[in-house]
Amino acid sequence: MSVAEMSIHERIVTALKGEMPDRVPWTIYAGLLPRGGVERRLRNKELGLVSYPLVYATQRPHVNLAERSIEENGETVQVRTYQTPLGELTEKRRTEPGYNSSWILEYFVKQPRDYEILEFIIRDTVYRPDYSVFVRARGEMGDDGLVGARILRVPYQRLWIEFTGLDRLLLDLNDCPDLVGRVVQAIDEKDRELWEVVAASPSDDVWCPDNVTAQAMAPRLWDHYLAPYYEALGEVMHRHGKRVIVHIDGATRMLVDRIARTPIDVIEAFTPMPTGDLTLAEARAAWKDKAIWINFPSSVHVEEPDEVAAMTGELLRQAAPGNGFLMGVTENVPDAVYARSLGAITEVIDRFGACPLAG
Repeated sequence: MSVAEMSIHERIVTALKGEMPDRVPWTIYAGLLPRGGVERRLRNKELGLVSYPLVYATQRPHVNLAERSIEENGETVQVRTYQTPLGELTEKRRTEPGYNSSWILEYFVKQPRDYEILEFIIRDTVYRPDYSVFVRARGEMGDDGLVGARILRVPYQRLWIEFTGLDRLLLDLNDCPDLVGRVVQAIDEKDRELWEVVAASPSDDVWCPDNVTAQAMAPRLWDHYLAPYYEALGEVMHRHGKRVIVHIDGATRMLVDRIARTPIDVIEAFTPMPTGDLTLAEARAAWKDKAIWINFPSSVHVEEPDEVAAMTGELLRQAAPGNGFLMGVTENVPDAVYARSLGAITEVIDRFGACPLAG
């Protein structure tokens, strides 16, 4: 097979290996592309789909999760409550209409004692292999994109994003570090059980949805909470022949050298300037042994099509010669502009995305 005959799937995998595909892979999370005529046109121009289903089932024998919807201040709010022998934890969240993204209004952890309940929930969790959804998704995807296996966030990231909020976590790390530390340890121990389940799955790629940003951690927090975790994760997954893909989509300049030292294979959702604080060229120079799968800068989607096209061309220039590089969309695009923005990006990649890129 010649390089020019690559399917979308082969193109993605080639780039993930750090090698040179026939063209720059252009992808979007499957759930972010509305079905219909726009989808058909974009996919006919080889926009690939990406999904990361679970390869495991979760059980909590002594915990019940109750969910309901209520009306607050004229909005529909989703309420989730963990009911345990030690007490209850409740979360409230709403869906933001512009981007259809979910926002937490009230976190599960509201006081120090809640960490004891959270630790119980974590330790009560049992992970069982369930590869059926992945196998079906991969069969349905065929050559039109990539299906990988999803794991959970690093304990520090999971705590502040899912359970506490950033302010609460940082305050509690100072005021009640032992309580927080026990939860971190519980998550870490359970994650290592989960890794073995995922490592035995039929997926070649393991995706960690960490949402890393330097704005949420000082370098010392990275060194304490993230670096050791990534080392251990890489050791397990590489031993089983898996690629490790980590969602690092925020500010990265302060962490760029630390990211370079991790065993992460693919920096996914890296968001270059002007939305992020690092250019693609700087990232390529710093992370030479890693594939970079960018998130097209979200702030540019709302610009006029010629500006979107110009940014696409500039990113292709900075990505030259194109090995180990993928262009993607990993965040919601506003309904009012998604068709024109994705259309402009697609046209530029269609015209100028052949590899090696000219620069």
